[in-house]
Amino acid sequence: NNIIIEIGPGTGQLTKEILDLEPKNLILIEKDSELFAELINKFQKNLDNSVLKIFNVKNSMNSKNSYGGTSERNIKNMIIIFSLIQLSSPI
Repeated sequence: NNIIIEIGPGTGQLTKEILDLEPKNLILIEKDSELFAELINKFQKNLDNSVLKIFNVKNSMNSKNSYGGTSERNIKNMIIIFSLIQLSSPI
């Protein structure tokens, strides 16, 4: 029932392993435009069934740079929350 956020999925090696565990939702945030396009092609089936959302955040976050239906405001909030969790975690 968890929402998983993978930052910097690259070519999707870990993404595939996570999807094999059948998460409720998986959100990918990739800054490289070429890898972003590769991820969309590689995981189209998962995008179609709404399990996966992929965002490209290299320059800006808008509907042209995201797939899966989460709004720009929501993804910015998720990034802020993720950053706060990372800052508050023991090293």
